[in-house]
Amino acid sequence: MPPPLHGVRILDLSTGIAGPYAARLMADYGAEVIAVRPPAARLRAAQLAPLDLDLTLGKRAITLDVTQAAGRALLLQLVRSADAMVESFRPGVLDAWRLSYDDLLPQRSDLVLLSITPFGQTGPYRNDDATEIMLAAMGSEMYATGSPAREPLSLPAGLSLRYAGLTAAAVLAAVLLGRQRTGRGEHIDVAIFEVLAASIDRRADGLVSYAYCGEKTLRASPEESTFPRPYNRCRDGYVALLVPVSHWTRFAGIIDAPWMSAAGITGVGKDPELRRRAAAHWDAWCSSRSKEEITLVMQRAGIACAPVNRMREIDGDRHLRQRGFFREVLHADRGAVRYAGPPFKLAPCCGVAPRAVQSASQDNAAVYGELGLSADELHSLQSQGVV
Repeated sequence: MPPPLHGVRILDLSTGIAGPYAARLMADYGAEVIAVRPPAARLRAAQLAPLDLDLTLGKRAITLDVTQAAGRALLLQLVRSADAMVESFRPGVLDAWRLSYDDLLPQRSDLVLLSITPFGQTGPYRNDDATEIMLAAMGSEMYATGSPAREPLSLPAGLSLRYAGLTAAAVLAAVLLGRQRTGRGEHIDVAIFEVLAASIDRRADGLVSYAYCGEKTLRASPEESTFPRPYNRCRDGYVALLVPVSHWTRFAGIIDAPWMSAAGITGVGKDPELRRRAAAHWDAWCSSRSKEEITLVMQRAGIACAPVNRMREIDGDRHLRQRGFFREVLHADRGAVRYAGPPFKLAPCCGVAPRAVQSASQDNAAVYGELGLSADELHSLQSQGVV
């Protein structure tokens, strides 16, 4: 049984993280994705950063200068056999190259074009560039994250952009499915700013709360936050913990502090001295135990608890290994490299065996050969800097 996106061909002209990640997710589920990079990117895998290797996994790779007339002509030929194209150029760039959606449609009338940019194709910010932390600041709950005595905090680097890529991939798959019914293509305009402003990470809820009640979520000091803290230091790292009101008495018994059990919904009430006493007792209890010990005893009591894993602990996690989450892919220059798997699974019969990109131009001969170019013609284009 073929994977669900078998037979779908996607041209990936995007750069950065969000667009390439969206295209890689499509490749994970069977689409033929061709990563199109300028000739200057002709690097071997040994010269590519780990992030580049991850984002190109499972794709075919070619080089092409679409700003030259010959390069534009080759791209238009590729579009004729493509179901979708992903790009992340600043709005107006494709128009200047005569490769806008309207320019592409004569080549394939049902083409789907996915444009993923910081602020979208329209609006006052359309021509502005932005780093990930800028987009997180503008479209997230940064002002509500961290200590009130310090600067706001963002999510880990790359996470917001991968979330935007995941959203874009879901929309692209839905539009390709709808095209089977309507026979029409579509230009999908994904603004990372809007993806973050509407995300489930408190932001959409925050907008609704403000619109209806004028409430703003602010950073709270440790003394004002719920006890116990969400993240707690233990003997070998940290554990994450959430104690519901219904389990408070049970929690107090586990940590040998029955005097806490009558403290109510906030755990230890608002009395500063009581909070200090509770915090000292809890910190001492945690610091004498390992992440595994604390996690097991809390989970057995029905209290949500988990270790805060380091990268090496994720790599060795027995649950992920048993589920086949990691995939080892052979690189000619690097040997076997372990990659994280797709974020969801299908039946084993629908799986895709990924291959690594060894260089940005590794599939030039094969892809351009499918267009009818001979080896001599390809060599000539290469000498001209077209491919």
